[in-house]
Amino acid sequence: MRAIKNKLIVKVQLEAEKSESGIIVDTEKKPDRGIVTSIGKEVTDEIKVGDTVVFSQFAGKAEKIGEDNYVLLNEGEVYYAI
Repeated sequence: MRAIKNKLIVKVQLEAEKSESGIIVDTEKKPDRGIVTSIGKEVTDEIKVGDTVVFSQFAGKAEKIGEDNYVLLNEGEVYYAI
């Protein structure tokens, strides 16, 4: 799978939220960060494959491919890269 134009493919990690006592709290919180796995040719040099990026919980399109969760983003939907 590869991104085109100004798109990014980001693999997200869905982490279960835990209470202080260790009980897993089931929430419907959407992911807001992930690791870039593919970038389109029009994406600036500021973002590279392997970067961790932060984005709005409501940005992009969520996709599940196999066991992995991805978000397909426009470059402008990324707040910053770590």
